[in-house]
Amino acid sequence: MNEDNNLIKTWYFYFKWAGLWKAHRIGIRMGNFEMQHESLSAFAPLFPVAGKLNYASSVAFYLAYLAKNPELKELLKHACSINISREKHFFAFDEALETLGVKYIKQNISGNPINIDQLKNQIKAV
Repeated sequence: MNEDNNLIKTWYFYFKWAGLWKAHRIGIRMGNFEMQHESLSAFAPLFPVAGKLNYASSVAFYLAYLAKNPELKELLKHACSINISREKHFFAFDEALETLGVKYIKQNISGNPINIDQLKNQIKAV
């Protein structure tokens, strides 16, 4: 790759990172935990760069927790996501819960609650 051509580098990295995101989504839709895990691990460094610090800390915690708990990782290989487009999977339910439930709560939590009781009170208030 020509190191002086920033346009080519930009498009190269765009397709590289977009491909990892797409692989993660395909892993969710297919119920392939390994694909989800590997692609999430690969594009996790993009969250802090994009200013998504909550996502960055959540992904770091998730990956660290999986590293400490291999039995959970093994369990997730059998039931990693829910997908309604396939029998016995509920992907749409998962997406609806994120969009209608969790997103609303995330938007209505004020500040950066450090105290767990304060966080619980803010969630109950929503």
